[in-house]
Amino acid sequence: MARRRGLVLLLVAPLWAAAFVSRFATYPGSHLGRAWKVALRATGDLVAAAGAGNTEQVDDLLRSGTAPDAVDSNGQRPLIAAAGQGHVKVMEHLLEAGADVNAVNKQNASALIAAAFAGGLAPLQMLLAAGANVEMMERCGLGIGRYLLLDHARCREFLDVNCQIDVPAVAVAEGPVSVTVCLISGRSEVIEVASSTSIDELKRQAQRKLNVRRGTLIRGHIILDVDTTVRGADLKDGEVLTLKTSPPRLTASQEGFGAILGDGTLVTWGRFAGNDRLAVRGRLREIVAGVSAFVGLLHNGNVVAWGRTECGGDCSHVETELRGSVKKVIASAGAFCALREDGSVVTWGKASAGGDSSSIRGMLRNVQHVHTNGCAFVALLENGNVVTWGNANRGGDSSAVQTRLKHVQTLRWTLGAFTAILANGKVVTWGHRDCGGDCQPVERHLRDVREIYSSSGAFAAVLMDGSVVTWGAEDDGGNSSSVQGKLRNVEAIRPLCAIDGSAMAALLEDGSVVTWGGAQVVAANSEPVQAELKNVREIYAARGAYAAVRRDGSVVTWGDPRYAGDSKSVQQELKNVRAIQATKRAFAAITEDGSVVTWGDSDFGGDCSQVKAQLVRVHMIHATESAFAAQLEDGLVVTWGNPAATASGATPLAAAAEGNKTEVVSELLSAGAAVDAADVTGVTPLHRAAMFGLVDIVLDLLEADADVDCTTDALLTPLMLAARAGHSDVMAELIEAGADIELRDKKGGTALFEAARCGQSEAAALLLALEADVDTQREDGASPLMVAAQGGKGGVMQELLQANATLELAREDGCTALMFGAMSGHGPIVDVMLKARADPNNVDKNGVTAVKIAKQNGHPDVVSKLRAAGASGTIGKGRAIDINEIFTN
Repeated sequence: MARRRGLVLLLVAPLWAAAFVSRFATYPGSHLGRAWKVALRATGDLVAAAGAGNTEQVDDLLRSGTAPDAVDSNGQRPLIAAAGQGHVKVMEHLLEAGADVNAVNKQNASALIAAAFAGGLAPLQMLLAAGANVEMMERCGLGIGRYLLLDHARCREFLDVNCQIDVPAVAVAEGPVSVTVCLISGRSEVIEVASSTSIDELKRQAQRKLNVRRGTLIRGHIILDVDTTVRGADLKDGEVLTLKTSPPRLTASQEGFGAILGDGTLVTWGRFAGNDRLAVRGRLREIVAGVSAFVGLLHNGNVVAWGRTECGGDCSHVETELRGSVKKVIASAGAFCALREDGSVVTWGKASAGGDSSSIRGMLRNVQHVHTNGCAFVALLENGNVVTWGNANRGGDSSAVQTRLKHVQTLRWTLGAFTAILANGKVVTWGHRDCGGDCQPVERHLRDVREIYSSSGAFAAVLMDGSVVTWGAEDDGGNSSSVQGKLRNVEAIRPLCAIDGSAMAALLEDGSVVTWGGAQVVAANSEPVQAELKNVREIYAARGAYAAVRRDGSVVTWGDPRYAGDSKSVQQELKNVRAIQATKRAFAAITEDGSVVTWGDSDFGGDCSQVKAQLVRVHMIHATESAFAAQLEDGLVVTWGNPAATASGATPLAAAAEGNKTEVVSELLSAGAAVDAADVTGVTPLHRAAMFGLVDIVLDLLEADADVDCTTDALLTPLMLAARAGHSDVMAELIEAGADIELRDKKGGTALFEAARCGQSEAAALLLALEADVDTQREDGASPLMVAAQGGKGGVMQELLQANATLELAREDGCTALMFGAMSGHGPIVDVMLKARADPNNVDKNGVTAVKIAKQNGHPDVVSKLRAAGASGTIGKGRAIDINEIFTN
């Protein structure tokens, strides 16, 4: 296939952004220069650009017609801002553009006074040469000589010799004292008070002038005692203090942080943080993080957005609808939903993630709450009804159960399904069957439900009596039969979503822990540390490991060592732990004394040694997928890790392949990109293209000699992923390129198993036409027919039976496909197998028949079908046992 060529611009988020903001947030009052840099990010105007020394932006703004003496909302001027930071080049450009060298700001301070305060000799010389008036006085009545008390010796000498300024030798001990009080954002006010004034009164005056409700006065890093006086605190005339208002409010997306400072100023860092420079008109109340975009909700009800446009980073087309009326914003994996004061909603972003609600807008009235599973939105109305939209296959279409969705109290979700708890304690589910969208096999047990927990593809309901009912994908914890007898008096469940599936960890009332989940998920097996899991207080999860905090403050970890499942290196430090936060591959524990202990992958925040000295009196920790941000008790913020990292380790070629960017893929391949470069889980660009059915990308990669049989950590091939998703066109290209249809994954399954498990009948037909082994068995003895029967995949069943699949083939425990159908309660599947002459009287190794299995799982209709087909009334020659003993796999 001929590849198209095009210019590729690879935009890499600057890694220095995180380090800069961390430094600024850690030292909020140390110097106004940092505040200017934050102001540049927040406002983008000429004053901020001048204060930050951004000559290029200053020139652009001047060329666009901005006046060189433009005054910002705080009464500051560009030349004064530049002089105060010593940015001589910017000053030169402003003066050449006609800036008034003697213009003053709101405090009556000129550029010359600002330069003297900063102690820069070169700015002083430039300003005096341009005609600066050395006699200029500030509003408080003191002149430039006051600033020379800051001991800027070279400036003092220059002014003394060249300007004959009468510089006082010492500060006046008594009388009025003038101090500058700054907010973290850079806004400041000069306040004049008597030396006998209390610090509390000085603070109150600062709050009034700066229009903030509360705060704490800080000199350097020392909090001033409100009970002492200005004289008692030894405040000198001309000192600069910081008024620290309420602590910053942090939020984290997968790839970046956002913070609202105490005065409402917005600060962002990490990936996609600086893609737009926002001039926020008003005080921010809340930041909502999407996957690659943020939304800021202002106190006046307006909304601002930034980040990737296609993921909701641009809301300009719905700006009118959002104006002054939004009370809450909810983010999916590519879209946002704003809930308005009148109970209506406004959506924008990717339609596939719920960004388009136009088709059901008339139904979205009197909305009380909106929830999302990342692919679809669910609105809970005032009358207890539900409205859904977004990806129809992932919960965006609830029409099949709409009549039952009445008096809904609570909603829970997986990546592809939703569950509603009704007022009567019953449950209604919808969405993708393999993600828990069908609870029919266990519906009769779902009574008096107290709470429901979910992994990526399964649900676990805790009943009022403390027992547990699970359903959904087995690999995601949807089958708890192996531990059912232990699940008594359950307090809570903590799901864990790993690469190869999910795990569930149940915390019992006595402080013990019970785990289960996917066979390939290491954390699903807590047996190695079971003896230590006593008196557990709380459980936390990273991507592939758990950390349990016991009541004595000690910590027990288990799971994949690559995902911080091994804490031996810091075990002695893990004492008196208060709480734990996690990225994908690291944990951070806060101890009772406010210190922090980390372990795991250093690229994901597992090593805080570089900021260890700053991590004192930590109040809470926030996390992205690859970085931490600790908020200290005094409101300061310290970050470590890499918020701009691609957490999976995916290459630009992989990202372009997944995004179906044909021209970009061609350019990268022509530039020598490694075609088989894999991420941390072994997924290559060909895996991604095959999984999403991108046949043109697949052909490009194959032409570049991509390994057609490359495998992930779970030994999954591109053909298996294409079969799983039903992309038969991609499968055909892979097979033509030499893909082996009989390769096996870690469980021993082939591509045919993936097609059978996911109900992809066309994919199964293609493989069978190419003579794939219809009776191939996994390590546990299961066949594709058994998998299809258990999942109720009728179309695949027909293809397998037409290919002469053996009906009486049994798993290692003796279970046949008919028994799987009886267990799951799929009547039509049982009909198909009985019509194909499956023997209803077969018994497993425990002597149990399909009749017994159907009866114990609450499927009387299946029992009737089996007996009508000749099943005996007995359960076989063996003992009657609980179904949970049988299906341990």
